Amino acid sequence: RFENDRLADYPYRQDRDGWNLYGGANLTEHVKVTLGRSFADEISSSREAKMDYAVLNASWSLPGIEARTFHFVRSVQDDVQEEVILWTDPGGFLDLPDRLIFRDTFATTGYLSFDYQRISNLNIYNKIKYDYLIQRGDESETKDNHLFLGIINKMDYPITISENLQIWPRYKSVIRRVDPTFSTDLEIREWSQFYILTSKYLILEQTFLEYGVEFNLFRNLKDAPEVVPAGFVDDFTSLVLAAQFTNRSDYLGYGLTMNAGIRWERQSFKEATRRGSLLFLRVFAGLRD
Repeated sequence: RFENDRLADYPYRQDRDGWNLYGGANLTEHVKVTLGRSFADEISSSREAKMDYAVLNASWSLPGIEARTFHFVRSVQDDVQEEVILWTDPGGFLDLPDRLIFRDTFATTGYLSFDYQRISNLNIYNKIKYDYLIQRGDESETKDNHLFLGIINKMDYPITISENLQIWPRYKSVIRRVDPTFSTDLEIREWSQFYILTSKYLILEQTFLEYGVEFNLFRNLKDAPEVVPAGFVDDFTSLVLAAQFTNRSDYLGYGLTMNAGIRWERQSFKEATRRGSLLFLRVFAGLRD
């Protein structure tokens, strides 16, 4: 489920040669900068990828406070086709073609997180991520500048009822904005708020039952056009009920995790209501040391 392509996991892709030269320095105890240049070409064709880049990493830590930031700025010329896959749950892998949006592009990616845990049992997490792509040269005539902005704010307050029973009131806010590269793609402005109550009951040390309820308030911040484009989601509220039984065990050097459960959901739109349910059984295996 963590793959992003259908190729074998070699250290480098097949049908490639090239190089990557980089160096960095710690500006302070908390801040590091890296500069680099990379080049790769596809041996079987005349396609190539060139990039000059700079990376900034920084982190700060105080009792109950964690802050991290990452910025990746690059000038890219890349016409090598690299199809990827996206994991959807449920559903599995979805193939995504490479639309070559980095043919001649200046791009910057940034990430910032701020976690606050100085109030007893209260955990507050905040994350911001952005991608901004500026099309250059001939590419700017057929492609638009691309922006992705995502903001996530979360809070939870774990409460211990007994040695075997805990509950977690939770809140989560997700804001998403997308200005697409291609005018035919969907422009997105949306805000979701999740109000969640979950609980965990320990039957044995490696066997437990998890269950909960989630209420979602979704708002599309763009008005629906007369002709609704594919992928447009109107305002709705949803209610989700779920329960999951988990058992962990060791077998022949593997750590096995078995999940079995049920999920029921109701989505209420202005003019319609959707209902769905899912029964699932999954087994995950990982190597033990």
